[in-house]
Amino acid sequence: MALGFVVTILLARYLGAENFGILSYCMALVALWSFLPVLGLETVVRRELALNPEAADTILSTVARLRFGAALLAGLLLAVLLWSQPVGENRENLLLALLGLTLLQPAITVPELYLQSRGLVRYSVTAMGLAALVAAALRVGLIMAEAPLAWFGVPAIGEMVCAWLGLARYAKKEGLRWWCGGFSKGRAVSLLSESWPLLISGAAVLLYLKVDQVMLRYFCGAAEVGIYAAAVRLSEAVFFIPGAVMVALLPSWAGASRQGGDDYARYLQRVYDGLAALAYGFALPVALLAGPLIRWLYGTAFAEAAAVLALHVWAGLFVFMGMARSQELNFAHANRITLWTTLAGALANVGLNLWLIPVYGAFGAALATVMSYALAIWVLAWLFSASRGSAKRQTVALLLPLLGWRYAKYATDQKRRR
Repeated sequence: MALGFVVTILLARYLGAENFGILSYCMALVALWSFLPVLGLETVVRRELALNPEAADTILSTVARLRFGAALLAGLLLAVLLWSQPVGENRENLLLALLGLTLLQPAITVPELYLQSRGLVRYSVTAMGLAALVAAALRVGLIMAEAPLAWFGVPAIGEMVCAWLGLARYAKKEGLRWWCGGFSKGRAVSLLSESWPLLISGAAVLLYLKVDQVMLRYFCGAAEVGIYAAAVRLSEAVFFIPGAVMVALLPSWAGASRQGGDDYARYLQRVYDGLAALAYGFALPVALLAGPLIRWLYGTAFAEAAAVLALHVWAGLFVFMGMARSQELNFAHANRITLWTTLAGALANVGLNLWLIPVYGAFGAALATVMSYALAIWVLAWLFSASRGSAKRQTVALLLPLLGWRYAKYATDQKRRR
C-alpha cells in the first residue's frame, strides 16, 4: 500500500493535473459499474463460509459463476458508454476499454472470501500485496518510458492477473476445488435473496464515492478532477484499514454474537472506539499539515488540493464507523437498513454536488462527501430500531477525544485487580 501510494504521487507528477484528472475520471466511470460483478455478496458469503466450511467448494463455485455473468453485463453497459463517447476521445476510450477488463476481478478472486472467512488473512494479503507490487512496477516502468496516457490501464490488468494466480495457489494449498464445485441453484437463490440489498447499497456507495469526479469533469473540467483526485488519494489511503479489521475480527465477532447480551454490546463498543481512534489518529495530523503535505508530495501545481484534503480527510471517520455498522447489521440480518441509509446518502451526495460543485469546485465536492457520509452512516441510523444501538455506539466513539479517559480508567482498574 505504501509503495502504491508513492507510485500514485509519481504518476500525478508525471501526468499533471489534467491528464491525472482524465485517468481518475476513467477509473471512476469503471468503478461506477463495479458493483454489478461484486453482487453485494462479500459479507454474506464470508458469513456462510465461516458457518458452513464444509460447503466451501459449492459456495465459491456458485458465487464465481454468478459474478462472471454479472461482469459480462457490466462490460456490455460499459461498451454502450464507450460507443456513445464523442469522436476524438480515442485515448479515453482505449483507457476505459483496458480498465473495463478489471470488472472480471471479483469473479476470478473468489478464493479470497474463503481465506478471509477462516482467518487466513496472511494468505490473501500476500497474494494481493504481490499483485499490487507488480502493478506498481508496471506504472513506474511506464513513467520511465514516458508512455502515453492510455497505456496506464495496463497495470490494472496485470494486478488482476497476479492476484488471481496468487489466490489460486493458496486455495489449492488449502485443498479447495472451487472451480469444479458446480452450480447450486438453491444456494444462488439463497445468497442473492439476502445480498440484493447490499448490491443496491454497494451501487449507492460507489455513486457517492465516484460520481463527484464525473460531475467535476462535467462542470469544471479535467484539471479540477486532477486536483480533487490528488487530495482524495491521500485521504482515502487508509480506507482499506476498517475493512481489513472487520475481516480479522470475523471469527471473534461471530463468537461474541452467539454469546449476545451485555458482553456483545461491550464488544461492539470497543470495536467502534478502536476504529474511531484509528480514524482520528490519521485525520487530525493530515488536516493540520495539509498545505505542506500537498506541496511536498505533489508540487506547487497541485497547491489547490490542500484545502480539499483538509476537509475530505474527515470523511474517513464516518467510513470507519460505517464498516463496523455494516458488519453489525449483517450479523443481525438487518442488511436492508444498510440499503435504505446508503441510498439516502447517495441521493444526498448527488444533490449536494449539484449545488456545491458549480460554486466551489473541488472543495464543494469534498464538502458534499463529508456531509453525505455523516448523514448515511450516523444520522439516519437513529431512524431504525435495529440500528439505533449502532447510532449510540457511534456517538460515543465520535466523542472519543472527550471520553477517552474511560479506557485509561479501565486499564488502571485491571492493573489493580491483577
